[in-house]
Amino acid sequence: MTSGCIAATRPAAAGVRRRVPHLAAPAALATLLVGCSGSPSTASGSAGHASASGAPCVAAWSTVHVPKPSVSTARLTHLGVAGVPDGLGSMVALSSKDIWAVGAFTRGSTDTQVTALTEHWDGASWSLVRVPHDAASTPSGTPGALLSGVAATSSHDVWAVGAVASSVFDPSGNRHDVDQTLAEHWDGSRWSVVRAADDSLDDALLAVSALSPSDVWAVGTSSHSAGPNVSFVTPLVEHWDGTRWSLVHVPTPGLDPANTAAVAAAGQLKGYDEASFSAVRAIAADDVWAVGMITRNDDTGVAPTQTFTEHWNGTEWRVVNAPDVHVGELQHGADDSLNAVTATRANDVWAVGAASPQGTLTLHWDGATWTVIPSARGGSYSYLSDVAAISATDVWAVGDAIEHWDGKRWTQTATIGGKTFQPLSAVAAVSAGDVWMVGPDDFLHYVCR
Repeated sequence: MTSGCIAATRPAAAGVRRRVPHLAAPAALATLLVGCSGSPSTASGSAGHASASGAPCVAAWSTVHVPKPSVSTARLTHLGVAGVPDGLGSMVALSSKDIWAVGAFTRGSTDTQVTALTEHWDGASWSLVRVPHDAASTPSGTPGALLSGVAATSSHDVWAVGAVASSVFDPSGNRHDVDQTLAEHWDGSRWSVVRAADDSLDDALLAVSALSPSDVWAVGTSSHSAGPNVSFVTPLVEHWDGTRWSLVHVPTPGLDPANTAAVAAAGQLKGYDEASFSAVRAIAADDVWAVGMITRNDDTGVAPTQTFTEHWNGTEWRVVNAPDVHVGELQHGADDSLNAVTATRANDVWAVGAASPQGTLTLHWDGATWTVIPSARGGSYSYLSDVAAISATDVWAVGDAIEHWDGKRWTQTATIGGKTFQPLSAVAAVSAGDVWMVGPDDFLHYVCR
């Protein structure tokens, strides 16, 4: 395994949410160098969570360095929920010998081009896998790309979605750097680009969830214009039917790209002007959740973001009310956003994110309503970026720390050397005793037997 110093992104203090900025402008990223160890470290013998039999198991944590492309001036950085396009930001586990992680790779300080990144675990080691738009196939100075979500139904049916940089010209001939949707498919031997649908000239896919080879959902964000100086952002939803990707309409309060006049009027009346989906979870053909955030236009500049969830019932998407955290001293809600969603069944769904300045945010769906469940981490910089559910009594969430749900409460989990605070962007569970996480420089592996 290759080792080396890696840059980690400092999460935003408020309004932390998973969004993708234009790939052409990654120079604005603020990075914090993280020290690197020369070899993997391991801790074992600590008390673990209950095993599948219900008896306590012995937990062991280990780290494996993240492989990176062999570019002499390269740096690998962390894909945080603030929307920074670098590092590994999504994982999916098919078995203990078949795990995928995807993200983006940023070249060195003099060349800030972003390229797609895919890595695979075969049961013995993590390795880089060639993918269209990766560092090896993207010449310096050409449009970049990133992958922000991955899902799979089998070892020969894996989807990764994200965005690819592009340029458009307005009627006056001015160039505008934008993003366009990107979908790539693994057939068991190679990755290939599959044309995804675009809802506007500037959109991106952020997450994907697969039920079968002919039933895959992807979500993200799309930017629109309603006239001079009036722009708005809407959720983007696409479906794969086994043959092609197609756009699916989602109802968003006051944000209808087909009715720009209404959007412009709503903006003047301080209506909603931005909404996006950060994550999607397909439970069944008639049971799919998409979560993210929505923001109301406010001239004061203090309007908080709010949680936003929609549900697919097999026929249409519908908005489902989700609670927000109220901050008494601010006289308004916290800056709430949902970054990930998972489920074990129709009445056991978890969505996680951030409620700045309160701390991490965890919502639970019981089949009838969403409820805020007290989480383990507080503080304005606290966030959760991903979540994986194994059972109703075994759920892992990661962000600036690791949290675990045992069926009664969320608690912080210490890893190697008793460390509890560490930036992690994604988590994937093979089983109750086999869980993988990834951070700015290492994969973190939890084994409990």
